[in-house]
Amino acid sequence: MRDLIRVSLTVFSLLLLLGCALGRPGESVRVVAPELPAPPPKDKRSGEWVLSVTRPKTDRTRDSDRIIVRRHRALMPLAGVVWLDRAPDMLQALLVDYLAANGAFVAVGRYGDLPAPYRLDLDIRRFEIRVEAGQAPVAELQLTARLTATGRGLVAVNRFERQADSAGDDPAQMLAAFESVLAAAFAELAGWVSVALHEDSVAPNN
Repeated sequence: MRDLIRVSLTVFSLLLLLGCALGRPGESVRVVAPELPAPPPKDKRSGEWVLSVTRPKTDRTRDSDRIIVRRHRALMPLAGVVWLDRAPDMLQALLVDYLAANGAFVAVGRYGDLPAPYRLDLDIRRFEIRVEAGQAPVAELQLTARLTATGRGLVAVNRFERQADSAGDDPAQMLAAFESVLAAAFAELAGWVSVALHEDSVAPNN
């Protein structure tokens, strides 16, 4: 009898966990993806650099397709909404496309897909919605970027932080805030990479 009860409790626990993982019956999940405006065109003569971008590193919570909400020190997923891909993969793809359209580089691609003398590594410190009582939600992005040269090591390092108020707590409004912080951070990052590559290319040791 005790064995039967033990087996029944085990099965019930597994079914409960499975139900939590799959969500409620009939619950719909909305898939969203940021769309960034094209960067302003740069002078094609600004450089002849080839750059690869690695998959950004981050913690296990942010290495997910869930949109993260932070309340004080607590992190939790936003219910009913997911990114099109895991956040690091999505940011890598967005940044590659943004830099490729920038015009300051001969070619930009994912690390491993494109032989390149320069590599851009990113660490995602924050990529989430901050919620505080009585205030509008805020989209936050914090990145650490490291530019390295093959065979020579670190060229430059910088940190980028952006935040934007969301017009409300609707997922579409939060997505617009994420798009705002990504566009601003990528524009600053693209300019910093261009300057760092130019300074490295004219350095006496090169």
